[in-house]
Amino acid sequence: CFSANELITYEALGLCEPGKAGEMIDRGDNTYGGKYVVNPSGGLISKGHPLGATGIAQCAELCWQLRGEAGKRQVEGATLALQHNIGLGGASVVGLYAMGFPSHRVRQVGLRKVAAATSEIGFRVTPYFKILEQVMLLDEDNTVDKFRGIFGFKVQKKTGEE
Repeated sequence: CFSANELITYEALGLCEPGKAGEMIDRGDNTYGGKYVVNPSGGLISKGHPLGATGIAQCAELCWQLRGEAGKRQVEGATLALQHNIGLGGASVVGLYAMGFPSHRVRQVGLRKVAAATSEIGFRVTPYFKILEQVMLLDEDNTVDKFRGIFGFKVQKKTGEE
């Protein structure tokens, strides 16, 4: 995750000969267009190095890459991904991920189109939910799906009832 570890790791994983990591970087073999694409998300430092969550952050990025869901960071045609991480006390992990069915690559998350409210009685906010529903249904750029967030609203009637 730190710059010095990058050189050591390339050599330890056999991506280059010992002592040749600097040359590998100078050739651009660790980025887009090179032999390997390393840390297309910017690596763990770009995520704030969240101790305890670094491994799952790597796992998520690799899965998105293999599924073709990494947006501007996408490594075209990715079918194999390697995860490496070191931890406290000498702990180390290396994982290899493979795209099992490249010909069946599809978006894993879809837009769920649901009614804005099951009942309009007593809720002053219903017209606004109807507007949101219409905007989401007409979302030609699929922005809602790309955001991949969860929207939650707590709505109360005039009586305070939810």
